[in-house]
Amino acid sequence: MHKEDFIRLSKKYSENRCNAQEKKIVEEVLDKLEEKSKNNLPDLSDDRKEKMLFNILNNIETSKPNFNNRFLKKMAIAAVFSIMIGAAFWISLMQASKPITRFAGKGEKKEFLLEDGSIVTLNSNSSITYFENFKDKRDINLKGEAFFKVARNPSKPFTITTGQVKTSVLGTSFNINAYNYNQVKVSVNTGKVKVESNKNKQRALLSKDEQVLFEKGRKHKITQGLSADFNAWTRNIILLNNTSLAETAKILENWYDIKIEFEQESLGELRISGKFKEQEIKSILESIAYVKSLEIDTTNQNHIRIRRKTENLN
Repeated sequence: MHKEDFIRLSKKYSENRCNAQEKKIVEEVLDKLEEKSKNNLPDLSDDRKEKMLFNILNNIETSKPNFNNRFLKKMAIAAVFSIMIGAAFWISLMQASKPITRFAGKGEKKEFLLEDGSIVTLNSNSSITYFENFKDKRDINLKGEAFFKVARNPSKPFTITTGQVKTSVLGTSFNINAYNYNQVKVSVNTGKVKVESNKNKQRALLSKDEQVLFEKGRKHKITQGLSADFNAWTRNIILLNNTSLAETAKILENWYDIKIEFEQESLGELRISGKFKEQEIKSILESIAYVKSLEIDTTNQNHIRIRRKTENLN
């Protein structure tokens, strides 16, 4: 809906000539404008807002409309917005749609086919959020980790936002790990991917088997490695490569919906490498305990405690 269309519809609303659907549209828009006005509008009196409103409408209609009080107040706010940022805001507001969230809980992995033909695989304890008009504007917000296979469409870029980091593509496949927004890692399987930080204006252009790490307070770092290793989780493989036990614990907590704690915080700094495919959590923990000389205590089915092995002096 364009600005002019809305003004015509709002006039019908003020004259009580709208049908139920039209009335709902007008009131939803005015409610959004009123909400935005709390933080965005300059400090103007109601009289000033109303004068600005009628100045706009008088350029379209020869007679002053007979608005009801509620409508007048909201349309006065809308008038200020119209002057401040023009018709582009109205158009984007009319085109706004409801958010959709897809979620994979702890112990789950889920695959979703998006409206544009792209495929997203969510790792455990991860989610994506996008809007109903996604096919026209391919923007996604990611929390956690996901592997994307993006349907190519050069006229409509595909963007993923993770905190301050934005990843943009036209059509390719890649993995994003953003469980921690202060450490966002992107790995490319096919095609090219642009990754940039809105906060410090850093930017990286990645190709196949390249990765970039955006870490808070540091310059981004580009490395090379098999991208298949970074999305091994999509094949139900846990791949540890000199990974800290603290990070390993987070992975296991998400995969198996358990809680792991260390008797001493320093244990989390120990590092381990290994590969586990579709193994039970007990087997994985026993392997880690053997390699690092640790003891695993199970306080209950979902609560694991890791401590140093007690030496037998007898």
